[in-house]
Amino acid sequence: MNAPARPTTPSDRWRPTLWQVALLVAGVGVLIALVVGPPADGGRPFDPASSAPQGTRALVEVLRGLGGDVRVLTGAPDTDTDVALLLLDRYDDATRDQLAAWVQAGGILVLGEARSSLSPVTAVGASSFDLLGGIDVQPACDSPAVVGVDRVAAPHWQRLSIEQQDAVTCFPLEDAAGMVTVPVGRGEVVVLGMPAVAQNASLAEADNALLLANLLVPRPGTVVAVLGPPPPGTGERDLQQLVPDGARSALVQLAVAFAVLTWWRSRRLGEPVTEPLPTAIAASELVVAVGHLLQRTGRRQAAAEHLRRGLRGELRRTLGLPADVPPEGLVELVAARSDVAVEALR
Repeated sequence: MNAPARPTTPSDRWRPTLWQVALLVAGVGVLIALVVGPPADGGRPFDPASSAPQGTRALVEVLRGLGGDVRVLTGAPDTDTDVALLLLDRYDDATRDQLAAWVQAGGILVLGEARSSLSPVTAVGASSFDLLGGIDVQPACDSPAVVGVDRVAAPHWQRLSIEQQDAVTCFPLEDAAGMVTVPVGRGEVVVLGMPAVAQNASLAEADNALLLANLLVPRPGTVVAVLGPPPPGTGERDLQQLVPDGARSALVQLAVAFAVLTWWRSRRLGEPVTEPLPTAIAASELVVAVGHLLQRTGRRQAAAEHLRRGLRGELRRTLGLPADVPPEGLVELVAARSDVAVEALR
């Protein structure tokens, strides 16, 4: 006859082993890598030496093809430089002071980061059109930089506020502008709210290349300084700021997955229950089984010793005696407290 099935208890549920947990974590890491996507195809954003989609090497080659004397620098331009292009400001305060002095002396700075301390205007908001593949905006101004420019396409636009009366605004965006030219001393600063137009992936769209050509090389022989990212270790950002956004997202998702796994493994679905032992044997059955084994092996003395040891332990517990009382002393104590003779007890 088959034994009755034991009822299911919480211990019967599946509990992952260490290698299964490791496999689960590895699978989550692969999934995060697929979601985040592969790293950029080399180079840093707005790097004039990079041919990646976010680089600006194509712009450097176009400007040289138009007759511009293009110099790729990682610091403030020289006094003989006519126009400087700074799309991503990661310089220190000393370099920014040199750039500001150069503009005051008559230089033209084309700035692609409105939040830089070099910007005379303020970014009041952002407009992103990634899902639509970018948006075309008409210049709607009389600046020489937009001669022949019908429209400019960019996936991201910064809306720039107008605070100075002598500023020239182009590319209207609601109550702001996409490009502002502000006189500063004997020079001027042109703030671009759409710096992505200079990247390799966007340069050939709409009239992006024509706008940059008008700004940077208005005539052949113009000395242009393209300011690239500073060398590693010379910027102001700390280690936490240098961590890519994809790595941050991966760490956050791993932390969330670990928290969910911990919660799932520690959850309780009800009151604690008493789990039955795998094998339950009654005490009487155990005594009979041991006796049969001793009988089969002929170990009478061992069986008698088991009985004597059990009796001595029971007498010690009944009389409140310590466990180290020898058998002879136990016999005398029991005989003194009972009517049994010493010889019989011995």
